Amino acid sequence: MHSENISILEKALPIMIGPLTGAIVGGAIGFFSSNFTINKNWERQKKYDQTNIAFAMYQELYIRDKLLNKIILNLKEKQTFEIMLISVYTEKDLYFIFRKEISAFDNLLSNSIVKLYVYLESAEKQRKRVMAYIDDNFSPGQDEFDILIDKLEKTQGGLQESLKLFRENFCFSEDNFAQLDDLI
Repeated sequence: MHSENISILEKALPIMIGPLTGAIVGGAIGFFSSNFTINKNWERQKKYDQTNIAFAMYQELYIRDKLLNKIILNLKEKQTFEIMLISVYTEKDLYFIFRKEISAFDNLLSNSIVKLYVYLESAEKQRKRVMAYIDDNFSPGQDEFDILIDKLEKTQGGLQESLKLFRENFCFSEDNFAQLDDLI
């Protein structure tokens, strides 16, 4: 009786191995292709999100570059100082909203953005200092204006570097943007 069970098993085993192997291989292929597809879609979504964040930041910095240019020209030509009422830096900038995402940008670009915001903060502090003199009905000395112009020019240089790196990393061109010069 024992040999009869072995002979049934010997006959059934080759028949069962084919479908069993097919099920295991099919399951493994399905599992790996599903994970590959999920990873590929996740990477695609991550790149899409990063591009959208970069596009928004590029626009913000592009506008800020135009604003700084107007402020610098007004200061150098000693025109009206009303434009100086506009802050060059706020804690509501996209930099503060997307700090984590910015760190995922190319190293040169993310470092450029961080350096830019150091310049922006320094220029804003000097702008506030000059405005405090004006608010108190004092005339800030030429040194104060020269320091402000210097800080604004360094900031503008940092802005232009970041804008260039955005264009290189994300293929942005100014043709993609609405003309916003009338807003500044």
